[in-house]
Amino acid sequence: MNSKEILRILSQKNIEPYLSQYCEQDTGRKLLSIAAETGWYEGVLFLLNRDVNINETDRENRTAPMDCLTSTNIHIMNALVKKRECNLDIQTLTGHTAAHYAVMMNKISFFETLIKSGARLDLCNDKGENVLHQIIEYKRKECWKILKHYSYDFIYLKYLINSKTYEHKTCLTLAFEHRPNIYFFRELVSYSDDITLMDIEMYQSWSKAYKLIKKFISL
Repeated sequence: MNSKEILRILSQKNIEPYLSQYCEQDTGRKLLSIAAETGWYEGVLFLLNRDVNINETDRENRTAPMDCLTSTNIHIMNALVKKRECNLDIQTLTGHTAAHYAVMMNKISFFETLIKSGARLDLCNDKGENVLHQIIEYKRKECWKILKHYSYDFIYLKYLINSKTYEHKTCLTLAFEHRPNIYFFRELVSYSDDITLMDIEMYQSWSKAYKLIKKFISL
């Protein structure tokens, strides 16, 4: 059965009222999430045009924007975020948002769409990690470049960078753990709070980072 035949069946008067009621028994997923996950663009448009609840969640509190990240079809994400009522800041039972998942899965174009559509980056998962913590943890350079060059003000970036996880790690701390890769440490050090008050001795074990901090302190 092809896509058109499925849509024709779903359009029947005796079936259409149940489009919003159906859910998978084991996962609780609704039709919109299933269509988004499988990359069925026509099905997503069909359901959106019939005003199904775009913010419906499954048993793990996952949404269609999260599920569409498993597909390669960016047009699905574009269609979802165009809906005014689309809430990109819903968190799963583990606290993850669609932006968290986009970073973890390295879905760069999807991440950029989420950023441009106003997804919050400061929401934390069950480890206290905001989206930027995960960008550093997973070494997502392209995601950082998108975030850095978007229209966030310096204060907001500083807030994200200096926020601590539940293990009291800032983004700079996570970047330090990536040694000998200096990229993120070099990118973030200028945003760090009160750099002149930092205990720079803790960075002595990594000469590149130590020299970089001393350079900023002397400016």
